[in-house]
Amino acid sequence: LGAGAALAWVALEHGDPRVHVAAVDATGKRGPVVTLATAKGAASSVALAPVDDGLVAAWVDHRDGNGEVYAVHLTADLRRGVEE
Repeated sequence: LGAGAALAWVALEHGDPRVHVAAVDATGKRGPVVTLATAKGAASSVALAPVDDGLVAAWVDHRDGNGEVYAVHLTADLRRGVEE
């Protein structure tokens, strides 16, 4: 992310909440948006944590009726890693 930052949020798309992440540069300009959670469900409580080689994004999803935590590793350029 260099001198910038990353933002994460949940927004409704087609009636379902989706998790989004975007980089913001040092001037405040937002880069492309990456959509992480695309399954029908109820995503909420998204958080980001820095790691040596990028970020970890995590959120709570109630798609099967009980809240479960999902997480994905993102590289510094917000390419998706492995979801656990």
